[in-house]
Amino acid sequence: ANLNTEGATANAYDFCIGDGLASLKEKVLNNVKNLKTTETYGLPLKIDLKVGAKYMLTVNSDTEDGLVNGACGKLVMIDYGKLQKTNETVPCRIWIKFNEEKTGRKARANFHNVMRNRNIDSSLTPIEPVIRQINTKSTNFKVERKQFPIVPCEAMTIYKSQGGTYEKVVVNLKKGMTRSELYVACSRATKASGLYLIGDFVPPKPPERNDAV
Repeated sequence: ANLNTEGATANAYDFCIGDGLASLKEKVLNNVKNLKTTETYGLPLKIDLKVGAKYMLTVNSDTEDGLVNGACGKLVMIDYGKLQKTNETVPCRIWIKFNEEKTGRKARANFHNVMRNRNIDSSLTPIEPVIRQINTKSTNFKVERKQFPIVPCEAMTIYKSQGGTYEKVVVNLKKGMTRSELYVACSRATKASGLYLIGDFVPPKPPERNDAV
């Protein structure tokens, strides 16, 4: 995001587990770097963190707490720590204000003392890196990635928006939009005055007698 605010880069840490030549491990790790986020269980190789930008969770870290794939919010604060090996300062925790107040309520309660001692806004939810095992073609090695489970989210697909509601929604109308897609997209807005349509509105075909409405 082009914001004149505090920012940092969160690089993923990939670990190769297994016995074998160092050169083979290096090859496996390099192959993993070229995988898409959809192939690394939602954990990107690199994330540009920017205070004030919007992000979306990419994993289900706690379904009961609403910390699920697709939950969106704004990055408000970044905590830093130092790597033991290099003494490099890197992001170790981020604080997100989610669109839904109930999202992350349990996580906030777990950090109550930390938030109180540091005078952190009680509406912010702490998000820390997670570890996921990535599938590789190698049978001798396993790769684990440690990274924040987020991606930038200034826009999202209709599918990802399901279950969420927003004060302002912009729907990019496209050809071939089904009745159900249009319904899901438009019904994300909490009020009609917050719904904006871009493009030419072409009403979908009327439902057939046996179609689900």
